[in-house]
Amino acid sequence: MNNLIYYVAMSVDGYIATDTGGVEWLETLPPVEDGYGYPAFYETVDSLVMGRGTYDQILTFGEWPYAGKPTWVLTSQPLSPIHPDVIVSHDSPQGVMRQIQAAGHRTTWLVGGGQLARSFLDAGLLNELYITVTPDLLGTGIPLLASGGSLTSLDLLDSRVYETGVIALRYRVKEQGDR
Repeated sequence: MNNLIYYVAMSVDGYIATDTGGVEWLETLPPVEDGYGYPAFYETVDSLVMGRGTYDQILTFGEWPYAGKPTWVLTSQPLSPIHPDVIVSHDSPQGVMRQIQAAGHRTTWLVGGGQLARSFLDAGLLNELYITVTPDLLGTGIPLLASGGSLTSLDLLDSRVYETGVIALRYRVKEQGDR
């Protein structure tokens, strides 16, 4: 079984990016010794999945940052991958997770995209959320999860408060009926 983890930074008011998908506001965070847990987390994943909007945003950063880790990009539009590790999929969340599991991957990072995260959560495929809450108020933007869906209960697995005002939270998604 694959463990699907939504690892994401979020402003205090619940946004993961600006209205245009920008994450420049994250560049103002003071550095900390453990990189807010990102390097340790990244070592635990062996594959990634993202939507087309996140993929297009990542391309603006320069060199492909996930070399060596297969990355499924879900899109309904034609797409020519820019890196050999990028796999284009027009499949459903269930279908892409079957592809990832069939390829032998055990831990997958769902990279950005409140709409994509909502679709995987609603399909019962999302296992964990790692949310790094930054001391910022964006006022508007892309929410952590697109609206809709039903009540989902979470178990807090870990938390850490940084001197910079950043709070790292790790939750497990409870099974339906497991409240």
